[in-house]
Amino acid sequence: MLGILRRLQSRPPAPTTAAPDNTLLLFVAIAIFILYARTAQPVVGLEDSVIFTLSCLNGDIAHAPGYPLYALLCPPFMFLPIDSPALVAALFSAAMATAAVIVLVHILYLLTADATAAIAGALLFAVSRTFWSQATIPEVYTLNVFLFLLAFLWLLKWQQKPTVLRLAAVIGVSALGLSNHWPLYLLAAPAFLPLLWQQRRWLRRHLFRYKNLSLFAIVFALGLLPYVYLYWRANHPVAFMHLPAAPNDWTSLWEIISRKAFQEIDNHSGSSWQDKLGFAQFLTRQTLFKEISILGGGLALLGFVRQWRFIGAANALSLCFLFSGATVLLVLQLNFLHHQISEQTYAPYPLLSYVAVCIWAVLAARLLFKRWRGSALLLLSAYVLFLNYPINDRSKNTLALEISEHYLETLPAGAFFPSEPLYELLTYYQYISDKRPDVLILPAPNPYLIRKSNSGKKLYPPNTLSFAEEMAIVDTYVVNNPVCYNTYIPFAHTIPSREYLLFSCLRSKADPTFTLNAETNEFLRKLAAEYRNSDDWQVKALVGKLIADATRTLMFVRAQRTLPEEWGALLEELSTTPTGQLTLMEYLVRQPQLVLSQARADLFKHAATINLPQLNRRQRARLLSALADSYAAVAPRSEQTLPVAQEYHQQAAELFPVADAPAVQAAYRFYQREQLSEMQSELEARYGQALINAEGGKLIE
Repeated sequence: MLGILRRLQSRPPAPTTAAPDNTLLLFVAIAIFILYARTAQPVVGLEDSVIFTLSCLNGDIAHAPGYPLYALLCPPFMFLPIDSPALVAALFSAAMATAAVIVLVHILYLLTADATAAIAGALLFAVSRTFWSQATIPEVYTLNVFLFLLAFLWLLKWQQKPTVLRLAAVIGVSALGLSNHWPLYLLAAPAFLPLLWQQRRWLRRHLFRYKNLSLFAIVFALGLLPYVYLYWRANHPVAFMHLPAAPNDWTSLWEIISRKAFQEIDNHSGSSWQDKLGFAQFLTRQTLFKEISILGGGLALLGFVRQWRFIGAANALSLCFLFSGATVLLVLQLNFLHHQISEQTYAPYPLLSYVAVCIWAVLAARLLFKRWRGSALLLLSAYVLFLNYPINDRSKNTLALEISEHYLETLPAGAFFPSEPLYELLTYYQYISDKRPDVLILPAPNPYLIRKSNSGKKLYPPNTLSFAEEMAIVDTYVVNNPVCYNTYIPFAHTIPSREYLLFSCLRSKADPTFTLNAETNEFLRKLAAEYRNSDDWQVKALVGKLIADATRTLMFVRAQRTLPEEWGALLEELSTTPTGQLTLMEYLVRQPQLVLSQARADLFKHAATINLPQLNRRQRARLLSALADSYAAVAPRSEQTLPVAQEYHQQAAELFPVADAPAVQAAYRFYQREQLSEMQSELEARYGQALINAEGGKLIE
């Protein structure tokens, strides 16, 4: 350890070539921005696209931790003469990404003293898979990368020539980074430590002087001022606010900043070491094979090994801390459920680690190619661009717009639509385009979000209406207006039949007749094809929910009356998707009057065998549980079916071992019903009273 600390005194060689030409850098910046703008998403997309578009449009508050700096910096871009707010918000991401790449050029020049390699290496990072993907959509990650790299650049300059003002600049920019996305900034912050340690003597002499401490404190406080904006904005009427409640005091504000609302996601009770291992494997694949191709990953490995020789021990250790902070620390901190959607949700979190990967690739290219290092890196960048272009080209991604327009246009006049997966999309298009002002859209099952007022586009902030007041408005509204469902609605207890998709509407409470919208038949077929063919995780997430709701609806309607032939064909088509099959099986085996043959149960088993590999761990547990129920429901019961049911229940409970998980609850009820006291006692011993008290039958989506 002492040897490593002594080596930290070593520094990279002094520059041997001229610094990058400003005219050339301007040309590079324009080219990169054009690439990002060309591949940007032209309309609002899925997942958080609506949230950050509205934050950019109105300075509204996004979900925890609020991202107040983003809400302050992005709105001025809305003065651009562009009709689509979502495209403008995506261009802000592109601008921040371009700025980050230019800062990286200067960082690479300070580390390598090679202007050609610096520009080529920064271009390699510009076209890396995840960074490019975040530069084409409304998001906060490119701003986070820009702020971190800017602070890192100033720290490198301070390391070479320490001054109070340079360190103050590092502190101020870091505070701004904490005002944007503090969790990711803190994960990467250990990269600063080796550089600070190298100048520890200077720090001892200057840091604790009253004048300097005062300057640093003032600069740091100014960088955190955006959180005051968060408090102010959240307590004023806004178009949208994705918070459970307005921060009426500093305690509730801290709950937002600390991401308390995401505790169950980031630290899920069903998470295990297998989830961490699975995500670590995903990060390894991304780093070595996907981000800058397998060729770039191989170069990065070589550069990692030889970096100590080329850039000095302090800088090399700093890069190691940067990489491990955004990967190893991330995996250790998060206790989430690992599956395809969570992989893509958290994929941008290690973005800063890919900066280190690209720097290592540059070092390896200088070692291997020497004279032709710039050409080799440019060829590698062109190859990576070729590989990643089809994945990151979102210029034709209009699925969210198509979904929204279809559902808005097909709603009956004056319809009341409590919608969970579509609420943000539909309300956004209603708000932006003034389409269908006659339709009342409320979020469900989260009625605490935002309430629509009777005065134009203004919306009530949280807590303006009490729950009782809102229920009174809802009950009054739906008496003589059509009610359309696509999810379970906890407050619609007075309305018959809760499981309906948008195309299945009650004419009103007074006339509970169901209607099917024929236009949606073809649209759902298109969604099913999109689900099967797309690799986009956002498509899988939202379209999967719509397919599940459609399957439940069709099954319910078929139980009431004969389905028209075209709707029966649609049900069969939807049930070929993994989500549709899962929903179909769950629906069928949970009917009290159900009588199954063993042949039908075996058919379920065949379908489950095909679809299991495509489902995440929670879904696999649910599917095995439904399969167990199907064998338990076989009539007449036999010595063959009950042991099979027990085996599948046991597999499901072990696959997702959480007391309130549907699979564990179903297994517990099965053991009780079949008087399997040993198995029942084993579950009670493992989960205790939590198992007995948990509500059974609730599906975890």
